[in-house]
Amino acid sequence: MQRLSVLVLALLGLAALAAPAEARSFRVNQIPNNTFGCALCHVSPGGGGMRTSFGEDVLANLNGDDADWSALFDIDSDGDGFTNGEELGDPEGMWSIGDPNPAAEITSHPGQADDTPEPPEPVDTDGDGVNDDEDNCPEVDNPDQADSNGDGVGDACEHLPSDHDEDNVNDEIDNCPEVANPVQEDSDGDGIGDACDDEANNGNNAVNNNVNNNAGNNSAGNNSTGNNSTGNNSAGNNNANNGAGGGDSSSSDDDGCSVTPGQKSASSLFLALGALGLWMVRRRRA
Repeated sequence: MQRLSVLVLALLGLAALAAPAEARSFRVNQIPNNTFGCALCHVSPGGGGMRTSFGEDVLANLNGDDADWSALFDIDSDGDGFTNGEELGDPEGMWSIGDPNPAAEITSHPGQADDTPEPPEPVDTDGDGVNDDEDNCPEVDNPDQADSNGDGVGDACEHLPSDHDEDNVNDEIDNCPEVANPVQEDSDGDGIGDACDDEANNGNNAVNNNVNNNAGNNSAGNNSTGNNSTGNNSAGNNNANNGAGGGDSSSSDDDGCSVTPGQKSASSLFLALGALGLWMVRRRRA
């Protein structure tokens, strides 16, 4: 009887120990992209029994009786260098229970260290044998990775010539560095590309036209003024000469008998003096 009691107690103890390891099938859908079923948390594919490292973390981070993905996604349960979220396609932990599974090309088991997401294919843009993620000048072929000043940027990149107009001709040899002209045409051989010559010529023509127009206007104005002035002076001179010499004038209406103001003043003076003398003589006689 005593042995029976001990046996019953032992069985109850084993049952108590085994209880937490029972598979909870409802938790299968509480983890995103769970293509592993109960084997995600248990070593046995059918569930139950020993837990995987991920299963241990699930048990340690329950929200009530549910798996708490918001606490699990950022943990690296199997220590393989990838978080649970990275292995199950939700690295930012944005998924919630009931949401559609996040898009993921590759998933791996977050409780098995030997199962990891496949790394992306290496990219070597410049084909120098150094992958872009390690290349200090990923777009310029520099297999020696020389970096004289140790700033992390390869010498091949730091000394690249500039090409402001992006015509694939370096500024130092471009005959028109500010205007794209990949053919470098220079019809007049002056060292300035036609693309620039055209712009310069258009600008010069506009300036010249303005200058010429202004010069023409000034010239016309000067001629007009000059002609009027000359005509007026000539007319004045003719009038003066005609008046002084008593000659004919086309502008005179008195046939040369007109008198100048000076002549009128002298005549008046002589008349006044004559009248005064006559008066004085008559007074003496009286």
